[in-house]
Amino acid sequence: MVLLPVVARELRVKARGKAAYRVRFWAVLLMLALLFWFLKFSGESQNAPNFGLDVMVTLSIPAGIFSLLIGVAATARTSPGPSRPPVRVQPVKPPASDWFTEALNRGKKL
Repeated sequence: MVLLPVVARELRVKARGKAAYRVRFWAVLLMLALLFWFLKFSGESQNAPNFGLDVMVTLSIPAGIFSLLIGVAATARTSPGPSRPPVRVQPVKPPASDWFTEALNRGKKL
């Protein structure tokens, strides 16, 4: 069971849009730049046992903040965007009438 089914559906729809691919591309590029900056300036001062933890913290904090912000931005729109046209249902015709209903419709006595 999904806790918030409308939010889950909206996030799935937004994840398939062109803007989502652009945001993901720039987010990955930013994270790679942050990783290379960290690797360049950490230099020899980092000891081996804590180096992996430091890289993990350096990348996970901005990734967590990004995911919180993008989740709010994707679900807090004032207009839901283009929607499907309403489905028009054709009325069902009654089956061919029998002699009794035809007689009643014409006003004849039985």
